[in-house]
Amino acid sequence: MNMKALLLAALSAAGVNACSFQPSTTKVAAVGALSTVFSTKCASCHGDQGEGDIGPKLTGLSLEAYSAAVREGRAGMPAFPEATYSEADLKKDHAAL
Repeated sequence: MNMKALLLAALSAAGVNACSFQPSTTKVAAVGALSTVFSTKCASCHGDQGEGDIGPKLTGLSLEAYSAAVREGRAGMPAFPEATYSEADLKKDHAAL
């Protein structure tokens, strides 16, 4: 087989594979989904994505546990009533974490 033909066939096959690749955007979408409340009130202690820093990690918590921690507060962490952190933002942030 001619070397040019072989090279063309290889590049064509690689091009087809490259075109069919669909990277996951789930995490990227989640990163942008955190509320302003989380970014301004929570991230400084719990990390930009809730991975933990000064405060414990928030990833992997059930909605009930996350909600209880937010609404009731914990040692060294104030409570955030619904007037400060809406139920919609709380649920949105929990889903993004």
